[in-house]
Amino acid sequence: MPHPLHILHTESSPNWGGQEMRILEQIRWLIDQGHRGWIAAHPASKIVERATSLGLPVFPLAFRGSANPAVFMKLLRFVREKGIHVIDAHGSRDAQLCAWLRLFGYPVVRSVHVTKPISRDITHTPYWKYGADRIIVTAKLLRGRVAEAGLDPQRIDVIGEGIDLARFHPRVSGGQVRREFGIAGHTRVVVNIGMIRPDKGQLFFVEAAALVHQTSPDVRFLLVGQGTRPEFEEQVRQRIQERDLAGVVTMTGYREDVPEIIAAADCVVLASVDVEAQSRVVPQAFAMRRPVVATDVGAVAELVGDQTGWLVPGQDIPAMARAVLDVLDKGDPARVETAFQLATSRLGFERMMAKTLQSYRAARGKTVSARTTATTGAS
Repeated sequence: MPHPLHILHTESSPNWGGQEMRILEQIRWLIDQGHRGWIAAHPASKIVERATSLGLPVFPLAFRGSANPAVFMKLLRFVREKGIHVIDAHGSRDAQLCAWLRLFGYPVVRSVHVTKPISRDITHTPYWKYGADRIIVTAKLLRGRVAEAGLDPQRIDVIGEGIDLARFHPRVSGGQVRREFGIAGHTRVVVNIGMIRPDKGQLFFVEAAALVHQTSPDVRFLLVGQGTRPEFEEQVRQRIQERDLAGVVTMTGYREDVPEIIAAADCVVLASVDVEAQSRVVPQAFAMRRPVVATDVGAVAELVGDQTGWLVPGQDIPAMARAVLDVLDKGDPARVETAFQLATSRLGFERMMAKTLQSYRAARGKTVSARTTATTGAS
């Protein structure tokens, strides 16, 4: 294999979600492939807690703004000590801090996971234009937005979600999950998976479940995920009670057995209302031959369309309910098969990481080239 890379991932968010999962999966893959990888994050963050439990290398670093000298010196010492080749910065705050590493000759890649607007004010624009050698975005929509901020499109790499096809495949059984929740084999199940927070649209999912229940009272719903804000999680629980859906909609909490959860489902719903790039759950469901109903927000339409699933307007509760009923009553095997072929041919984790390594090497090559040019010019 080519020379092993030393990659430092940074993440300033204290929370746990799909972005953080992707980071740790990448680090584990790098290590398995003979490279070295670390995560730098706040010592009290969920990603440090999770990385430690998995035995992954952690560098606890309390990010405190974009130009904190004490924090930056700790970061610089670590980068020098470990011989880091590339820094992959995933959060806004840590990306701005890592940008200063370029002044010391270290290549920086900035990964952008969500579709919220790119800030182009006088404070943030320099970081976008000069703070990274490469930008990795998880959707084509993001490439356009980042380019509008003044970046050369040639520096932007579109690398969507990657599925572990060894875990997510049609042969996984959902029987244990159905038994756990007392769901008979003939009962139809609709699943929503994601962190319990407003932008993931769980309140809209519950309202759609109420409409589906009026027509098909035998359908069960699993709302899978952990709340990042206890008050919102309680609001979802109250809404379930208000709609008289106790025993119909079950909040399962955080689950590690996502493949088995999807396998137990007859329909997977993405109810997001904002900033969704390419959801992890959508390609996972594709790979398991499960039909997907998704809201047309962010870059979701880059995966879910008339040929691969059921796309509905964001926050449109009746449309979501109608789509779920259409899936349960009629379905469309051709769409499900097209989505499956897309997932297995283009959305695998190995393919994603091959493209990621190309981006890392391009960033590193640019820095090495710049160093060589500077040395030649000085001689």
